[in-house]
Amino acid sequence: MSSEIPCHISPRFKIVHALIFIIAYAFIDFTRLSPAWMLAVILFTAMILLGRALMYRVSPAKIALQSCIVLTLAVPIALFAPLARIDTWSVETVGSAYASGWPLILDVIVKAYVATFLVSAVMRSMSLETFIGALARLRVPAIFIMLFTFLYRFTDLFRDEIRIMRDAARSRAPFLHGWRLLAFYGRMSGNLFVRAYERGEQIYSAMLSRGYDGTLPSTERT
Repeated sequence: MSSEIPCHISPRFKIVHALIFIIAYAFIDFTRLSPAWMLAVILFTAMILLGRALMYRVSPAKIALQSCIVLTLAVPIALFAPLARIDTWSVETVGSAYASGWPLILDVIVKAYVATFLVSAVMRSMSLETFIGALARLRVPAIFIMLFTFLYRFTDLFRDEIRIMRDAARSRAPFLHGWRLLAFYGRMSGNLFVRAYERGEQIYSAMLSRGYDGTLPSTERT
């Protein structure tokens, strides 16, 4: 979460606007639209997202690329969504479900991507301290702010642990490839979560010893 170019739009406005847009967009039912209307809605949405990114003074290309990470979850869910409408399983019913269910697949993928894009644009346009301060001014319960703070901190911690384990694997087993490498990472994944959890406890204890009371100091106006 970092600002690329100073933006003078209120952080609270950014958060509220993104939340309202995501909720309103969730009510759009792509399964009831014709292909022409679907294309029109997607193009109009793309223009809005581009405008918001430029207004927040963040790179639209970086946000668009960063938001693609949600597709790793959204696409598998979307591909299985039409199967929920099947009563009896057969090649014909599965084919019919996908022939008529492609708008549902598009609905899931587009909404997930739009929400991720907006959240990424908002968070990249301000520092963590500014974002936390804006949430506090919006009267968000303190428990949610604290959970988000630790979630954000844990993300960096988890990324560091992945880097450390990857470097260790390269130095100790540089010739592993293919399925053997995949199996190696599978065995190490459990250790990764344990190590990250232990480091998280250590960091939390260190924060408490330094006077952490559940809030982060903010040095920026919100």
